[in-house]
Amino acid sequence: MTEIKNKTVDGFVGRNADTSCAVANWKAIELTGLTCDVSPFTQDYDAVKDVPVATCATAVADESGETIILVCHQMLYFGTSLPHSLLNPNQLRLGGTPVRDDPTQ
Repeated sequence: MTEIKNKTVDGFVGRNADTSCAVANWKAIELTGLTCDVSPFTQDYDAVKDVPVATCATAVADESGETIILVCHQMLYFGTSLPHSLLNPNQLRLGGTPVRDDPTQ
């Protein structure tokens, strides 16, 4: 069995992100005036600088074909520089949207 080496490094600051990311199929409807530098999960490539934080909207069709407009706040708006949107289920729940992400249901 492989031994797990668990070493805490004093003074090391880890950063975590729990936010949704919007791409070109979303419209930034209100910019907050804030931006973020988005760091990757690895040091192999550079951070994306000055990503705007915005309220964004997009249209989706539900199972019946009805069009629903989704409006999400505090999204990182990437436009065409990211291939697909990322919706964080915890952020959706915090905003009052029920999310069923249990694969057994």
